[in-house]
Amino acid sequence: PEARLAQSSRLLGFANLFPERDNIFRRVPLLAALDSRPVMSIALAAAWDLAGRPPINVHRRRLLLGQRHVAVDGQARTSGPGAGKPAFRPGGRGVRVRPPEGLLPAGLRTLPEEMDPLDLFRRVRNDPHPALLVGGRRDGETGRFSVVAADPFQILRFHGGRGILKSRRRETPLEGDPFAAIRESLDACGVPPIPGVPFAGGAIGYLGYGLRGAAEAAVSVKVAPSPWPDLHLAFYDRAFVVDHFRGCTHLVATGFPETAAGRRREKQRLDLDRLSEIRASRPEREPAPPDPSASAPTFETSREDYLGAIRRAQEYLADGEIYQVNLSHRILVRGGWEPFSLYRDLLERHPACFSAFLPLQDVSVLCASPERLLRLEGSRAETRPIKGTRARAEDPGEDRRVAEELAAGPKERSENVMIVDLARND
Repeated sequence: PEARLAQSSRLLGFANLFPERDNIFRRVPLLAALDSRPVMSIALAAAWDLAGRPPINVHRRRLLLGQRHVAVDGQARTSGPGAGKPAFRPGGRGVRVRPPEGLLPAGLRTLPEEMDPLDLFRRVRNDPHPALLVGGRRDGETGRFSVVAADPFQILRFHGGRGILKSRRRETPLEGDPFAAIRESLDACGVPPIPGVPFAGGAIGYLGYGLRGAAEAAVSVKVAPSPWPDLHLAFYDRAFVVDHFRGCTHLVATGFPETAAGRRREKQRLDLDRLSEIRASRPEREPAPPDPSASAPTFETSREDYLGAIRRAQEYLADGEIYQVNLSHRILVRGGWEPFSLYRDLLERHPACFSAFLPLQDVSVLCASPERLLRLEGSRAETRPIKGTRARAEDPGEDRRVAEELAAGPKERSENVMIVDLARND
């Protein structure tokens, strides 16, 4: 298959990559970012909960839905001298939170075991539309949670201004505003928050640059059409949520697409039982990955065109038209990779707070990043951008010196101030 590696792709922050396994991870910076909400999250571009609204940020001439990946992070924080692992409190077989009026809570079972999200994914990878979001930290601040889901009850897609909402029973063609379609889909399946559990079922997918025209009244630069959907969101009614900080695994089920309260509660029970069966099953044994026979990477933008884009960006900066620009280009590598095996290699070579793997119908999305793009809790928004890079050193003393130089460098500090200001204003 054709592989594409992008430092900033149309999929808003994923690297769509099947690159050369042995060394390309060391040569090309990969992307990712985080968006999360307390209840439900949409990974890989922006996050919603089913009791809230999507954070869509528009600044002048560009749509800022996110420039990198996504994974889920939670609500609880601990800091100070008394901080430590909170006491584990199992959810049992039916812990429920009192819902806002009119919303039926999701079902929850909590197991006193921190399961490996990759092992859980192996158990469901042959189900329809599996999704894997991995948190790579063991603290309460960033990368605390991992999510594994499969077999969504509906999928929303838009491509070239036309959409389709596909459920297990029917397909509905859509036209018009894709963001209105997202809101309507979320409003139809709302659930109240579960304290300490950031994902109680919800939508996982991506938003592409092709949606820019739907978010801005006037778009001065046309985006080349993508062969893949501009929007792909899969709505999951059940999921595993691994809390790496507390060392436990939550099983959550919403009961959708059932709407009657009694039927939803019964489906929640059946879905929780099904998740328990999956958890107790043995993951499939994976065959040895094939030799990808990778071609040499090729740049789809010539050096002359890229340098010309830099000169135009400098002119815009000098004229005050822009104060931040993200110049990027595609890198194409041809080969025959097994995507999940490549994703595991990505995690080994590029461990990060947030990563995700979405094996879609015609393309697989792999991403990893230490950055948090956006986290929303009520009326509070948090972003943790990162600027500046240095090569790691083999010698620990030299590695510390390089890290100190990076933290104190005037160029990197000014870039960080700029991106924090940009994020705060947007």
